[in-house]
Amino acid sequence: MKSRSLQLMALLGALILASTSASAEEQWPDLLGTWQGHTQAVAVGNTTHHGNGSSDTPRMVDTRFIIHINHQVGRRFSGNIESTHTAGQRVTFVGTFTNDQHHATIVDSDGTQQFRLISDNEFELCYTHSTSDGHAAGCGTFSRLLN
Repeated sequence: MKSRSLQLMALLGALILASTSASAEEQWPDLLGTWQGHTQAVAVGNTTHHGNGSSDTPRMVDTRFIIHINHQVGRRFSGNIESTHTAGQRVTFVGTFTNDQHHATIVDSDGTQQFRLISDNEFELCYTHSTSDGHAAGCGTFSRLLN
């Protein structure tokens, strides 16, 4: 009888540990809201966010972006991004966190971005955009706009 009681207690303990581990894994950082930031980039040729230029001469550009993250389920999120150079046009993106819960990858019609969460209200974003007639790479820090 004692053996059966010990087995049941061990099973119960294992279930509690498994439940705790599963719920801890599902605690992803909350990204919902509006984020504002400034990137420093280098661009050549014709680019979406950095205008037109020579395909032979790199140009250094600074751009302000606003990111709206309006949907998140666990590690997955989506929203849109606009820059000062796109006259209010927004590009839709999707993204997902890596298992460390501090890094994410984002993709949109212009390219991919790598993301590192600095704090609950700040992240760093680096991106690359490449088309047949232009390329750009840049990084910047973004802060959540608090109401």
